[in-house]
Amino acid sequence: TYDNSSKNIRNPNNPPQHVISGPRSDDEMGDLILQVMTRSNHDRNILAHGIVEKSMNWTLDGVDYILAPRPNDPEFLMVKGELLRRMGRFDDAVDPLRRSLEFDPENQTIHSVLGRVYRALGRHQEALDHFLEVMRIEPSDPLEHADLGRAYLDVGGPVDRASHHLRQAIELRPEYFRAHMFLGVALAQERDFDESIRSFRRALEIDPDHRETHMELCSTMIMAGYLD
Repeated sequence: TYDNSSKNIRNPNNPPQHVISGPRSDDEMGDLILQVMTRSNHDRNILAHGIVEKSMNWTLDGVDYILAPRPNDPEFLMVKGELLRRMGRFDDAVDPLRRSLEFDPENQTIHSVLGRVYRALGRHQEALDHFLEVMRIEPSDPLEHADLGRAYLDVGGPVDRASHHLRQAIELRPEYFRAHMFLGVALAQERDFDESIRSFRRALEIDPDHRETHMELCSTMIMAGYLD
């Protein structure tokens, strides 16, 4: 039993104060941990999703608490934007990320996160602009080469630039599934069907269960005349 009254001689607050909980709070009186087992994998996935969502909301509350007295802290503005992106709140993520970038315009991570947010919002030219900035700042990151290659595909080309950056991503990280998959898309657009099929098959060696890649492979084989 936790006694938060004035009768508890070990109570750190005199007079007693209301106890709150959440990330970065410093006055919890204890923790309660429950271990549960779900009846099915479906229920387990629902539970896991709920736990992650609740954890992110708690973390977001903590970030807002830190930002309250210093609303222009670029680091925590970036953290807030990334949290909102991960939560699927893309519109809400734009403002803190843009404000963070005003204070730190050479920050590769902010440009990268903003690019992904704009891509999710369908604002593909703005996404491309930020991925180009990332490449200017850090030209040796395979993930960013892949993002830039995909961004070129999203805006309709030039497709050869998309292929170039996707190949760079694969050279830097040979097992990078998404780079192989999007290279297959780019090569199909260039009508290099044999190389496209090879890229899709390589992607499926890495992730055999990726449905979208199976569909892209079948579509490309039809265009190439291998399937009736």
